[in-house]
Amino acid sequence: MIGSIDYLLWQFDGYRVNIKEIPNQPNLVKDSFESISRKLNYSFQPTETYINNVANYLVKQKKTDLAKQFFEQNLKNFPESLQTKEELKKFLDSNKN
Repeated sequence: MIGSIDYLLWQFDGYRVNIKEIPNQPNLVKDSFESISRKLNYSFQPTETYINNVANYLVKQKKTDLAKQFFEQNLKNFPESLQTKEELKKFLDSNKN
């Protein structure tokens, strides 16, 4: 049993991203998901909620340009999602100059 847990931890190493590093490494999410996809020979992409959480974190960190990129990428990945459209609209409305 312990060996199985260790194997899964090793196999999915890199799947979790330290959100605090994203402002310093904007491609961290993309790179980590590409890496785990290659490692497991299966296409993984971040979930809609995950990207919204990252983007909202970036808004709180006053990294609005980067947050906008994440919101827009989410819309590209999930074009039919009402949640994604609402999150982007809310962001754009709150960042009008």
